Amino acid sequence: MSGLSIGDAAAATGVPAWRLRAWEAEGLLHPARAANGYRRFDGDDLEVIRQLAMAVPGSRPVHPVAETRSRAGTPGVSTAYLLEQAWRSFAQVARSEEELRVVLTAGIDAVLTACAATIGAIAMADHPSHRFVSLASRGLSTDYLDSIHNWQLHEGLAGRAFGQRQSLTVYDLGTHRGAARAYAWREMLRGYLCVPILLGTKRLGIIEVYARDPREFTAAEIDAVEQLSVLVAVAMEACQSREQFEALRAQRSRFSRQWTKQWSLATQAERERIALQLEELADAPAEEPLDLDGARAEVRRIAARVRAAERAGVDSRHLLRDQLGGARAVEFTAWPDALPVEFATKHALAIGQVGHALDQDAANYVVRASRRDDDLLIEFVLDEWTRDRLADLDSDTMSMLEDLGARIGTRERDAGEVLLITVELPSTAPLLRELSAREQQVLHELVSGRSNSELAAALGISVKTLQNHLTSIYRKLGVANRVAAVALLDAR
Repeated sequence: MSGLSIGDAAAATGVPAWRLRAWEAEGLLHPARAANGYRRFDGDDLEVIRQLAMAVPGSRPVHPVAETRSRAGTPGVSTAYLLEQAWRSFAQVARSEEELRVVLTAGIDAVLTACAATIGAIAMADHPSHRFVSLASRGLSTDYLDSIHNWQLHEGLAGRAFGQRQSLTVYDLGTHRGAARAYAWREMLRGYLCVPILLGTKRLGIIEVYARDPREFTAAEIDAVEQLSVLVAVAMEACQSREQFEALRAQRSRFSRQWTKQWSLATQAERERIALQLEELADAPAEEPLDLDGARAEVRRIAARVRAAERAGVDSRHLLRDQLGGARAVEFTAWPDALPVEFATKHALAIGQVGHALDQDAANYVVRASRRDDDLLIEFVLDEWTRDRLADLDSDTMSMLEDLGARIGTRERDAGEVLLITVELPSTAPLLRELSAREQQVLHELVSGRSNSELAAALGISVKTLQNHLTSIYRKLGVANRVAAVALLDAR
């Protein structure tokens, strides 16, 4: 059996499905029934529905936009001019602002400008809770905005526009049975336009425009709001993506901070274990026979563990970037390619704590990291600075900086005030002294950047012998390649 379902009939006539059922129960409608018991509406039924909708008080239908456009005619010049002005103002804010609510407030202002209206709102769809969340509004009370949070995505006029991905308009909310009339009367809202915010297959939210008097929104006005909804959708998606990225970066920074702290604690624990073992050897009872060979082997094993911890190198630039997630930028100049792991983790954790303190104070800053002779310099360049910020650093942070022997100061700069933290580079001279004279010669030749065959020819040895020297150098310095070895040489 052909014909429309009750949902399709409601969409085609603008009359809610519940009213169609009520009219059928009252004997005013007589749709046919399919074999499965479902109602089927034909063209005659639809005509009866439209006549009933116009005749029954308070049941003026919700007009689908397609029908409204057919009645409203060609957009006027005034609406086109208002739309142009709205586009310009909104685009300017969207280009310069990052906060979602600021951008959407400019969006609702643009929508109201295009419609020559003063009341409206933009709500985002919170899909996990199946509710709307108001993000920007004009002309609506706090009570009304709070009520929006109770609107489910599929309910009411907004839910219908959102669910069907189609704009709709109501001439008078005060007499329409499908509207929340108590709220409408309280706010003195009559005319209504709702446009879904769409981006591809995504449904992001809704734009609502209200009027104090009954109002038939024209096709030009609906077109204008739909065009602006595209820019709203792009801005909303961009801001949400940026917020998600910032959340992920903050999470990564938090994990990195936890890792560096755990590494520092593990290193301290290892140092304590080594110290206890040395004390046990020193405090061994004198009356017991001393196993000199065993004692020597144990001391050598402990010494190897100490050297391994000192030699391990890491590129601290990655650690610092993770710790300084709140900075506008982190810039490096002549920064060492490798630093001892223990020093690098302590340094990154301490500098990250300073950055975290600035983040809590909503500071706007750039970090510049550089090497000057035997010092590592960290500059926090702030747009605004007060010396009281130093007092904001907690005792744990100050203790970490003191353990590093850091020097803290401030100075002026063209771009603003600068907090300067200077830490002396850890010496690698003891490690280099472990190399033989020939190995030190090979290490210095690595600086030239020549290939193994070229280095071997310059040193008068075979490539195999050179490789043996390199293997020994890497093992003694605790590095994995020539780049890290040269970095330790540079960091002397």
